[in-house]
Amino acid sequence: MPDKADLGVSTTARWNTSGRVTVTLTIANFGSQTAEGATALEIPVINGQYISATSSNGTCTPERSSQLARVSCALDTIGPAQTRTVQVVIQLDPATQHFLNVSSVSLATPDANAGNNQQVVVIRSPFNTAARSADGQEQAAIIEEPKHVLMPATQR
Repeated sequence: MPDKADLGVSTTARWNTSGRVTVTLTIANFGSQTAEGATALEIPVINGQYISATSSNGTCTPERSSQLARVSCALDTIGPAQTRTVQVVIQLDPATQHFLNVSSVSLATPDANAGNNQQVVVIRSPFNTAARSADGQEQAAIIEEPKHVLMPATQR
């Protein structure tokens, strides 16, 4: 275990048939020291409507630009072997099949392993087009590693 804080982030999602998606970030401290001033950033790269953002510890602030809903969450402190969660709910057009999602975490002090501070995934609907309706059925979304990622400089 490193003699510093070492934050890592992972992503899961739930998708319902009406196009509402709940993205959950799990932020873990793998280091031996308390992580001070941790911030999580969630960027679903889509034209979706932001619904809400909550954190298990701390506060979340949405930022909206013309092409993405960006949510920043101040996570306070995270002790060794502790986790925090952030949930972001967005509403998509029900015909949307997938979107690119960028999740990251940062510290006010150096991180022991910056290589696990960001995750870029494709979040894919578990429903085929024929199964879509407004009944609100919900399932775990499919999380995939993207084959190629080219992001505009404004999103880095």
